[in-house]
Amino acid sequence: MLAFIPNDDISDESLNGYLLRLTEENFLGSTHALLRPPGVRLKSRYTDGERSAIAQYHGLDAQRLDRLAAFPAVEGSMAAGLFLRKLVPVCPECLQLSGHIRQAWHHQLFTACPLHQVLLIAECPECESSLELNRGAVSQCGCGCDLSLATALPADAANLLISSILLRTGENQQVLSGLNHAPGVPQDIDKFLLFLANLTLKVPHRKNVAIDFKRAVEINQACYVMAQDLLTGFRTFVLAKVQAANQADSRQFIRHLGAWYRELNASFNSAAYAPLRAIVTDIILGHAHTPINRKMKYIGAELLGLKATFTANEAARLLGSSPDRIMSYVKTGQLPGKVIQGALVDFCLIDRAAVEALQQAAEGLVTSKDLLRILNITRRVRARLLESGTLNRVPESDRPLFAKGEFLKKDVQRLIDVLAEAPVPVVCHTTLGIEDISAKRFSYHQACEVYRLIFTGQIKPVSRTPEVQGLAAFGFDQEEILGHLRQDSALFELTITDLTKMTRWKHENIKAWVEQGHLGARVESLGRSRRVFISVVDLLMFLSTHIVVAEVAERLGSKSVHLTNSLASKGAMVRGGHVTSEGTQRGALISTDALIKLALGRAAGESPRKASDASMGATTRCLTMADLADGLFGAENRPG
Repeated sequence: MLAFIPNDDISDESLNGYLLRLTEENFLGSTHALLRPPGVRLKSRYTDGERSAIAQYHGLDAQRLDRLAAFPAVEGSMAAGLFLRKLVPVCPECLQLSGHIRQAWHHQLFTACPLHQVLLIAECPECESSLELNRGAVSQCGCGCDLSLATALPADAANLLISSILLRTGENQQVLSGLNHAPGVPQDIDKFLLFLANLTLKVPHRKNVAIDFKRAVEINQACYVMAQDLLTGFRTFVLAKVQAANQADSRQFIRHLGAWYRELNASFNSAAYAPLRAIVTDIILGHAHTPINRKMKYIGAELLGLKATFTANEAARLLGSSPDRIMSYVKTGQLPGKVIQGALVDFCLIDRAAVEALQQAAEGLVTSKDLLRILNITRRVRARLLESGTLNRVPESDRPLFAKGEFLKKDVQRLIDVLAEAPVPVVCHTTLGIEDISAKRFSYHQACEVYRLIFTGQIKPVSRTPEVQGLAAFGFDQEEILGHLRQDSALFELTITDLTKMTRWKHENIKAWVEQGHLGARVESLGRSRRVFISVVDLLMFLSTHIVVAEVAERLGSKSVHLTNSLASKGAMVRGGHVTSEGTQRGALISTDALIKLALGRAAGESPRKASDASMGATTRCLTMADLADGLFGAENRPG
């Protein structure tokens, strides 16, 4: 048992410092002399058995030794045996003030005294030997130099900051701004300080390599570059690294990014470092030109929606296209992006903003099928809306690149909004719906005109069925619609089928007259089908300018072929119709004007006597088609 055991309990004294003070109090000459009897060597860290042996042999408090061995006054990993110095520098002014070895001086990155604002001294100012703890006194070197009287250099801001961060107790402790300190200072804060230093050191310090005092000063100065404004400095660093990796134009983006990325996410994955990991994720997702997917470690699936680029497959899914088409657009410059050359395949990256803009633009259009569903109408009504100009297709040249729709969604919604105003209740006997207006009861022109009047607000709905959606919910007064239609006779139209029912004309003959331009008509194309509409005005014009040979032959008791041949021999022009596969002409027409001119020419060549006798003996009557035929052929030669 030692003769002198001090009773004072210094909270920040180190275990080896306490043993050195015991050596000095008992005049043992060196720490080795204190530790040799219990069979323990002087070292930076002692096992539980070694501490127990020291306490039992010298009659010391074992719990006190255990507490001092845990370095409770210092942040970091020293309790786990990391960052421990064998050669312990000292602060001369602290030796004068308290005369003990502080726990913080044992940390490899602790290089300055925050209390006195000076650098620690690591060598004896006289013999220039390193300061070992195997000496006879706390404040005296083995050469006899009084270390408390040595002159220390002023400490710079970098070493003061790092040393203050490592202090757990005292007025001079500081925290590293930018970390999440809610759960407390992380136990690996010293590892993180070394990590920050390696980001800017020209030669990064390797793991588990001892750090001497000179190297510790360099590490602290490099760490200070980041630590003084951690979030800003780290964001700048990460952005520069991501941009440099982008310049490589390689699929191995993470390798070009650097080993720091994996170290940050693998070694510093606690909640304290979450703000820094969030910065890295945010910058990579926002600026990296690389195929980012769930195979990229350390980026949660919930964050993949924030990335600035999409792969060809991702863009194809969003735009409803194919990866090959996406890649071709990128190669031709129609889509902003780039193609990265891989070892076996090419990887395509597309700008996220461009993809989202195209997706939004495509969503602004609706397809023809969706139009029918939204408006709750049939294809026939849709055709009438288009032909009346109420609804217009977007030209293909004006559509977004990946748009499948043909109509602007806002134009479609506008049709409903026009009618959505509360209908004014009107007492009417009969109401018509949108589909009724497009039925057979109205001609093409009539339906188009009614639609135009409805969607310009001139005809308003008089009823609305709440449980029905779209345009089918609205009803209109039939009398009001008919009143508008009576104002314009040009709105009445007939189809070829209507004409075949009203006359004895054949369908193929009417079609031939329309195609040859003899009968005015309007042709409506619906996909592969075509519909022909003849207005009343065009029909009257046709009847006043043409004679159907078949009808004349029937009234004269003849045949069409005889009339046609006789007229042709007399010089009358026979036209129109079509020729069958047997060579027979069907649907022949005679120009009324040409026929009258021909008849007048024959009458003018007759003798005055016959004309006079005819005028004197005949009763005044209307000129019939038989008279025209007699004039052309003679009564005795008239066909039939």
